[in-house]
Amino acid sequence: MLGVLLSRWESVTLSPRSTGPDPTIRIQERYLRGYGTTICRVQTKGDLPEARSCVLIHPLHELTTKEEPLTDTWACFFPSVPEQKRETFAYPAPYTQEFWELYAEPLSEFWRAARLFAGAVQHLGASAKPIPGGARASTETEALARAQAVEVLNLLRKDVSQVLLDEDGGLRQEWVSPSLLASFAEMFILDLLAVKRSLYCECCGLPYIWQSYQQRYCETACRLRQQKRNLRAHIKQARASFLKGQTIRQISKTLGEAPESVQRWVAGLKRGRKAERS
Repeated sequence: MLGVLLSRWESVTLSPRSTGPDPTIRIQERYLRGYGTTICRVQTKGDLPEARSCVLIHPLHELTTKEEPLTDTWACFFPSVPEQKRETFAYPAPYTQEFWELYAEPLSEFWRAARLFAGAVQHLGASAKPIPGGARASTETEALARAQAVEVLNLLRKDVSQVLLDEDGGLRQEWVSPSLLASFAEMFILDLLAVKRSLYCECCGLPYIWQSYQQRYCETACRLRQQKRNLRAHIKQARASFLKGQTIRQISKTLGEAPESVQRWVAGLKRGRKAERS
């Protein structure tokens, strides 16, 4: 999962709950986003009113936050919570094991986040994918698209940071990210700054970051898959050409394949007229 909700929330206030024999004494817990994956937990105890739970949240592509009930957005990522308890449920703190056991991402939210990131990649990559049959975008339009892509990536990666750790008596720094989506944005920017280009795989058509000027596929599986497709196409073309009367040598030259390979592909086929010796 991309961690869409983890890239959007700023604070969560849970519904007050009674914990002892006196029902008027309630505990209300609040989760605040810290650095990286650190969560600050604030607990208030006393004669608390029946305050409603809420979350401070913002869209993926904006900084403007708004306070809303947990039932509006937050609860949608916890489908196992009964609908009648979505407002008062004791949601576990983000990044805990209990949180991951309940957390899920609606397909619409996952798709929207993926499209947002992919759009930024498309506009900032050194190789932009052309729109079939479309007119070339104007300089102003392209500049606006690039500016929006920069803004999106900066917003997605804004909470990626370095934290100081004290382990085994020594201090060290470590990069931490609030979500997989934020990690993707950070990785893409580092690749761009390393002068690596964004290209589109010749097999699956998806964008990838190239590692060498000869690279044409996003991964080995796509390279092997495309090689098989090309081989099947060459075999089909060789057989069709052979049946039309072309010689082995002619077919070999046209396809750029060894004559021995062409000979194997057309073995057993019969033409209407005697073929010229190759």
